Amino acid sequence: MNIGMYDFVDHLSGPLINGFTLGDGAIHKIDIKTNWPASNGCTFLPSALSSITELEKARELYWNNYAIISNTVDPRFGLEVLCGQGNHGSDGFLAVIDTDTRELRWLASFDCSNPFESTTIQENNIIARTTNGCYWAFKIDPPSLVAIQCPPAPPISAR
Repeated sequence: MNIGMYDFVDHLSGPLINGFTLGDGAIHKIDIKTNWPASNGCTFLPSALSSITELEKARELYWNNYAIISNTVDPRFGLEVLCGQGNHGSDGFLAVIDTDTRELRWLASFDCSNPFESTTIQENNIIARTTNGCYWAFKIDPPSLVAIQCPPAPPISAR
């Protein structure tokens, strides 16, 4: 049985990983390589599937606490998007919450993104802006990272 993320809204903490943690505790890690300067972009590849339970058994489970910078509510999708920062200055998170049940649909967290300061929802995508001016696009369902663009490139749009 997986340990889930059923009380995320109350505690604002989650596994310290690069990738997605689903509400049931499943984890989709993402391997991110940043090309410096950041305006040259980033590359990313899904790297592993896991779970909170598996990480705990392997003694590789570490928790990150989150502070909310902003939120966006979209009644069309029945979701609220929380975004902000983690324990360290370079950590960013984005949490998608079901507005009816207040349960976590998924959490995206990255130790290399910088905090996410704002979000917009376009079609089936969330566009998140970081404090260093980069734009990250996430597909809502199923959750996935679609694109990353940093200045001086223009903001990305939904695909």
